Amino acid sequence: MPRTFYAVEFISGRNTTTGTPNPTTGRHSKAVRTAAFTSKADRDKWVSSGKVTSDMQGNCRESVTEKELRKLLQGLTTEEYNEHKSFLNYSI
Repeated sequence: MPRTFYAVEFISGRNTTTGTPNPTTGRHSKAVRTAAFTSKADRDKWVSSGKVTSDMQGNCRESVTEKELRKLLQGLTTEEYNEHKSFLNYSI
């Protein structure tokens, strides 16, 4: 199975949350757009093409590991998170 590389784009700063809280933990997800790539080079190209503001609080992009992605999306249940990942992997 090919390796998947993830990246995110923060929508409105790094501390903005979105959605309803996780019913078990009560935590929210960070407001991010998630992208999946089949190669590190493609991911890094996407990250470097993002808009970066002077204070890094705007729509900035960064690469993340699968573990970091899960931490950003804590508002999702395990089932919702796995479905989200499946959709991302299906789209690449």
